[in-house]
Amino acid sequence: MANRMGNTKKKFNGSGVMNWLRSHMEYILFLCGLAFLSIMNSHIAEQKVRKMAYMKKEVKELNWKYLTIKSEWMNNSSLSNLEKNLKENSIGKEGEKPVILKSKKY
Repeated sequence: MANRMGNTKKKFNGSGVMNWLRSHMEYILFLCGLAFLSIMNSHIAEQKVRKMAYMKKEVKELNWKYLTIKSEWMNNSSLSNLEKNLKENSIGKEGEKPVILKSKKY
């Protein structure tokens, strides 16, 4: 009874390992394919995350630029700024004689 229970280890020699590999080749290739797909999937996911972070940063910068331009436009279109710009360009206000521009026809 002790001989049967105590000595259950199998020893693999070189040809035994090769036979085992040959008999399980399909399963090994399947596992390699799954590993390849997993690595490829994680790489693609990381690329998309990086692209999303870049796009969020770009959207935030464009939003700041939009708000800056909008505030400048609103400030420049106020009545006091329009009057000041008209005086600087010597165009005049409403009620004054308008300037007539003539062009030569060729």
